[in-house]
Amino acid sequence: VGPFGSDRCPTLNGKPKLFFLQACRGKRFDGGVEATDGTAVPPIDKAAGDARAKDQENLGSTDAQDDDQLVNKMLKMDLDVTDSFASSRSKVPS
Repeated sequence: VGPFGSDRCPTLNGKPKLFFLQACRGKRFDGGVEATDGTAVPPIDKAAGDARAKDQENLGSTDAQDDDQLVNKMLKMDLDVTDSFASSRSKVPS
């Protein structure tokens, strides 16, 4: 974090710093681990999962199929993170 401190980069003083790392292990394959006890997915309280406020009943479906369609549409947009940063940078006061 040192190179981004206020002494080296005064414009970042007092601003939160987020670092995103994407690492590749080359040709090595990570086989993961096998769950030996417990459930693979934590149990979900069905009553809490289906609860909706009366004024939100017509906001749309909560079906898994609809969720998948939304994710697929988002992935088709293929946005570049650097493009998003550059366009939002002009909106953020320095």
